[in-house]
Amino acid sequence: MMARILIICIGLATLLNGANFWLKKTGFLDYETHQKIVQQRADYINKVISEYEQLKKTNPEKLAEKYQQELVYTSRTYGLKLTEFYRSSPGLLIINKLAKYFVLAAILAYCLISTLTTRTSFDAQPIPLAFAAWLIISALVSVFTTSPAFTLTGIIIYSFLIIALFGSRLIDENNINVLIATLLACIASLILIFPIELIQSEKIHNASWTNHRVSGYMNLPNSMGIYLVCVYALISSLLQLPKNNISYFYIFSIVTLLGIYFTGSHTGVLSLMVFLVVSVYQMHSKSQTVGIFAILLFCCICFVLLNQTHDAWSSLLGRIYKLYFYFSQDLNVYQLLIGNGIGISSNLALSLSKYLSVDHDLTITTDSTPLALLVQIGAIGLALFYWLLIDAAKKDSVLRPAYIVFILCSLTINILEVFPLNILIGIMLAASFHRSAVIR
Repeated sequence: MMARILIICIGLATLLNGANFWLKKTGFLDYETHQKIVQQRADYINKVISEYEQLKKTNPEKLAEKYQQELVYTSRTYGLKLTEFYRSSPGLLIINKLAKYFVLAAILAYCLISTLTTRTSFDAQPIPLAFAAWLIISALVSVFTTSPAFTLTGIIIYSFLIIALFGSRLIDENNINVLIATLLACIASLILIFPIELIQSEKIHNASWTNHRVSGYMNLPNSMGIYLVCVYALISSLLQLPKNNISYFYIFSIVTLLGIYFTGSHTGVLSLMVFLVVSVYQMHSKSQTVGIFAILLFCCICFVLLNQTHDAWSSLLGRIYKLYFYFSQDLNVYQLLIGNGIGISSNLALSLSKYLSVDHDLTITTDSTPLALLVQIGAIGLALFYWLLIDAAKKDSVLRPAYIVFILCSLTINILEVFPLNILIGIMLAASFHRSAVIR
């Protein structure tokens, strides 16, 4: 019973996580302040445009330099103002953030206590144990080289491994059914949230709904798109929809694709396409395969349309540049192989860095899982993490398509810091370890 309550709480905490941000973004909370910032930005841009017109006539060679300066200034100034505005209302924000940490702590406590009290044995496979050992080494590095506070943030980030090793009580059939129902309820809520956000976008941001990227309760549009495709892949895999109920699978795929399209997430669309290709191998008949390829064609059309409104290449190049920036620093072999300690450059650590003493050359924004792992636990830790996921996918044919989607999505987002995807990874691994143990 307790496990089912905790699983339902995952869904509630997911909805609360971005409530403050979404209410302000859509103008339902503190509308006047939001519009004041938007208007200030519009007035400044109009002023810059007027100056550009003068430069074209008097000094055109300085136009590009002037444009770059103003672009950087506008982005930083009004971006920070909006960020501070979205993070205001500290009472509501604290409730939102504490909800997910409380749920995570409760799940970890349940996994550990239930294992100890019932003397449930966990499947001691070598790869997860090797990864756990490496994280302990990295935690010690973090304690002695940075701050215990960063070590604590690292423990939060990698807590999915505790769920994977000790979460066997979470994955019985009844609990998995509750998990599926909870995730479906979260997706159903988006059917209400997305249209409201699209309608409000024209009123609040003076932007056409066709150019507005919805973010729902994930704060960032790409995070929302990745959340949708990961939940879609997990539910479809658990229920074996391509094999057991092709009609529901068609409907679920189209609804998910439309949701991802409105988030503007190229990663989401591509991951959905990969999942559909993998699903073709599970088809029973030629007609079912034709249906899948029809949805694939729809995906291709959506991807082309997204490229016309949102620049995918700038986002991709930005992530590649972050890797280049990290390797261009004066790193020694120790840092490359072992890393700088768990928690370093995580979102929570970056928030704490202004209050704690830390080497700011290392506090770079890690917007992909490979970069985050390289910075924190080095190349060895990076290899162990992906070896863990690939090995689980290899052994577990049921969840294999879902693992593929999670791995793809991790390349463009730090998936270990996205709630509740971090918990879902732990539950998936727990199910795979248990299934592997039963087979043996």
